[in-house]
Amino acid sequence: MQGFSSRLRLGVILSVSLGLVGYGAWLVRSGHASIDELRKEERRVSNTNRKILQTIETAPFGMIIGHEISESDVEFPIVNGSNASAGIAQVDEVVNRSFVVNHAGVDDPLIRSLERLVAEFVYFRFIHDDASDYVAWRLSRGDRFKEKDLIFGKWLVASDYEVYFGEPFPEDAGVREVFERVYNFHREERDDGHRPVGMGVDESGLITGIQRMNPALGFERIDLGSEELNTLWYEPNLGSHRGWFEVGVDLAGDDELLSGLVGVVLEYADGTLRPVIISAYLDPKIGHWSISMLWTNIYGDTTGGLIEY
Repeated sequence: MQGFSSRLRLGVILSVSLGLVGYGAWLVRSGHASIDELRKEERRVSNTNRKILQTIETAPFGMIIGHEISESDVEFPIVNGSNASAGIAQVDEVVNRSFVVNHAGVDDPLIRSLERLVAEFVYFRFIHDDASDYVAWRLSRGDRFKEKDLIFGKWLVASDYEVYFGEPFPEDAGVREVFERVYNFHREERDDGHRPVGMGVDESGLITGIQRMNPALGFERIDLGSEELNTLWYEPNLGSHRGWFEVGVDLAGDDELLSGLVGVVLEYADGTLRPVIISAYLDPKIGHWSISMLWTNIYGDTTGGLIEY
């Protein structure tokens, strides 16, 4: 991974917003702050957040699901779009400890269904970590791959592909084929600083938020109820990763939807802790949550690498 570090640093933050970067850029342009003052503030916030993260209790994924993780011993049948894995149930038990901020006043079952979705995502994307099985899970939920022109062009997959593999991009390739190859590239090439191995297991390292929002406005950060929590999860730089799937919710014609997020603190193999947010929309017709974005809060230059999802 080291050979691609500068490329990934540029690629991982495909969208940087919601933290000090957007507001800080306005401060610089308006003359209210210099670049040096902005960087000083970013360092202060980063250092404060790192100290808070060190107080969060974490556990290895293997301990959470009840056994060490290997290539062959994580078995899970997918039946009618639901996962029967005992491992997912264990992750769900952890996510259920989240501190909940419920601005929409929804009932507990709706909150639990959001947390269950995130437990499945954490399991398939970070614990089981198999490209084909991850795709099967997403498709079983009604999600669908983005159109080729969008994901290969706007989301820079074609240009990244040539950097990763040192060969021309196959213009006739299907999206699933390219996704699985790129996913596996990151999986095989990443070093300890880019490999999640555990997560926060108490309320201080888990957050769930729900609010009503206008989907036409895009992602709106949910007020988490305190300056400390908003800073920990959103600042100084909240960056989005590369999503390959369309939201499995029809956003057309809806003036208001339920938007939710679950934040988890991931622990990487080098000991680094990073807050990661999974956001979702609720389909009002069927009461079904669908993943919309994946975010990482960036402290300094520690990106954690690009997560293909």
